[in-house]
Amino acid sequence: MAGIPHATVAADDLIRQARRYKSRRELTRAIKLIARADVELRSSPPDKRLVLERLVYELASEPKPVSSLFATTQLSFEV
Repeated sequence: MAGIPHATVAADDLIRQARRYKSRRELTRAIKLIARADVELRSSPPDKRLVLERLVYELASEPKPVSSLFATTQLSFEV
């Protein structure tokens, strides 16, 4: 099976790249951004370059802090 060594090398490369991320959350965010861009590209957008530029920008940007609705909004209930 001539294809197996290449698959092993590719898998090793992916694992090495995944370990460069600081956290699982950061890696998951990157995978989701790439998946969204992939769907956009497959749906024939008017400007594929713009889709890729936005992906690169989002991957290079710091992720927005996760905030809970209840932590940021003060709710009041009157009886």
